[in-house]
Amino acid sequence: MGIAGPRHALIGEDEFRAMVEAADNPRDRAMLHVLFEGALRPGELLSMKTSSVEFKRDYCLITVNGKTGIKRILLVASTQPLLDWLRVHPHRDDPEAPLRC
Repeated sequence: MGIAGPRHALIGEDEFRAMVEAADNPRDRAMLHVLFEGALRPGELLSMKTSSVEFKRDYCLITVNGKTGIKRILLVASTQPLLDWLRVHPHRDDPEAPLRC
């Protein structure tokens, strides 16, 4: 068993808000929200498709396929940014299109 190296601090709420404010398009804002709220690995986000998002009344569910298998994650704060992005997504009618497109 080895000794773990120093752990780096995750970004805080203030840094997250600054990144979202600096994002200049709906895609980037949505991706930041999903990464932060869902605590996703970058590869998990990159593998998502438009069909990976299921909208409910006040929240959405995302289906993520990652290292630990398939999981469903409930998101609240990311719902509106995802709706905003999917309204202008260039391939919004294609369920197999990458979410990040």
